[in-house]
Amino acid sequence: MSTTISQLTTASTSELDGDFELVINTVDNKARKAAMSDIKSRKFCNIGCVRVEVSNADLLDLFDTPIEIVPAAGAGTALQILGGFIDYTYATAVFGSATTVYMGTELSYDDGWEVGSILAATASTKQYFTMVGNTWNNGDGLNENESIVLSTVGANPTLGGGSAVVYCTYAQITL
Repeated sequence: MSTTISQLTTASTSELDGDFELVINTVDNKARKAAMSDIKSRKFCNIGCVRVEVSNADLLDLFDTPIEIVPAAGAGTALQILGGFIDYTYATAVFGSATTVYMGTELSYDDGWEVGSILAATASTKQYFTMVGNTWNNGDGLNENESIVLSTVGANPTLGGGSAVVYCTYAQITL
């Protein structure tokens, strides 16, 4: 079977497997062929996005019970957060303490990404997570076989009423 470049957007994945060959023009303008299996074997990263709903009860227990938003991918892999944001819905009252929400790998979430004092907001808001701490210098930001979690640091939030939807974009890397 032959598939042209213009057909690739509509071709099914199975049509691109097996003995499928791609013609690649190199810098020297000579045509080369590469089997799809060779191209796939060079892939070492998958990009993913997740959306997680967080209830008021979950927010009140966020330190004692961090929420796993991306499960660990297994031995020989690591998850790297590329970005994220939180859509916080204010309901009845601001949270009394531990109002910063953190996102990171399970053993280093407090040295990853944060949305500062979002649980102290007096109205619904959307905010981006920002990288904090020394994540890449001490190596905690990219650990083998760890999940990505959402938490607070030091204590659960107290009182308060609200909910959130958290969005996270991440790379699953083969080490």
